[in-house]
Amino acid sequence: MWSISMPMPGSVGQAIAIGASSGLLTVVLASATAEALDEL
Repeated sequence: MWSISMPMPGSVGQAIAIGASSGLLTVVLASATAEALDEL
């Protein structure tokens, strides 16, 4: 993620950080849902 380490306006950096965290949250929720469905 070279774009995150580069200096940029706060709004752009914040938007990228929010997008990355929400994407990570989506992956975690998806994997947790898949595991729950496998256990059923």
